[in-house]
Amino acid sequence: MKIWFCHNLYIPQTMQYPRALIWRLRHRAGHLSLYALMLRSGDEAKTSASLYGEDQAEICHTAFLMQPYYRKNPPYIFGIAGSREEAVRLLCCLMEKSMQEIGRPDLRACLFPEGEIGEYFGGKIQLVRMPLKESKGDPS
Repeated sequence: MKIWFCHNLYIPQTMQYPRALIWRLRHRAGHLSLYALMLRSGDEAKTSASLYGEDQAEICHTAFLMQPYYRKNPPYIFGIAGSREEAVRLLCCLMEKSMQEIGRPDLRACLFPEGEIGEYFGGKIQLVRMPLKESKGDPS
């Protein structure tokens, strides 16, 4: 199975053994407590909303990556997290980074500042550990 990982793979600081997890994903070994942050691909990614900063990413449990659809349509993974809450916080941190660097919540422009997506996938993976802010509880 071919899975494309972004050159800079974003992971939480608390994640242990990320290289082993990447190996497991590439070799279809699966992992029950892992979530992937993926770029939208296909027709959904070509809509006007995704071109203007909306609907650019999705959070997916890695068990879904074992389905036959992903053999023909390999996903572009730019982050992995240990739980759904961690994945949401990681995506929020990336959006904050995008706001600081670019001035708008454009994830694709933040991940690929020089242009084409295809140039960044398939090479050596550099792990970028992100400190996640603790989510504030319900105010009630």
